[in-house]
Amino acid sequence: MASYVSFAVILTMLGILLYPKIFRPNKLSELRNEEGVITLAILPFENLTGDSSIDYWQEGISVYLINKLGSAPMLAVLSTEAIADVLAVGKQDRAGSLSDDMARLTAGRVDASAYITGSLLGKENDATIMLNLFNTENGELIWSSSVGGNLGSDYRKVL
Repeated sequence: MASYVSFAVILTMLGILLYPKIFRPNKLSELRNEEGVITLAILPFENLTGDSSIDYWQEGISVYLINKLGSAPMLAVLSTEAIADVLAVGKQDRAGSLSDDMARLTAGRVDASAYITGSLLGKENDATIMLNLFNTENGELIWSSSVGGNLGSDYRKVL
């Protein structure tokens, strides 16, 4: 009986010690600089549809998100040119897919505290755009979402 109590106490203590590390209430707070701003890189999206006629969406979505998020006072969103320069140095195609490691490395090279990557899935009138926000320092997924729409329409209507 005493061993069960000891085991329960140890588990409780571990839970208390690990809780803040596992269940952080505000994951974004560690991304903020001294002024409270998060530096954000929007990386090229990957076209997984198999339809090369919509490859322009890959960069178009990034540019659109940069313009939309760039007006938020708590964000410093890096330009597409800054990302393109880093990708060019690494001889990485802007419209190609980035591995998780390469995406994190690219975001780190432009001093972004966080980065967004994503992909296009689907066919014809049924598309899904996947969006993922990562912590650059540790590669942790902070937020993930998806939006759906028509591939034949303008991506601005989907987003």
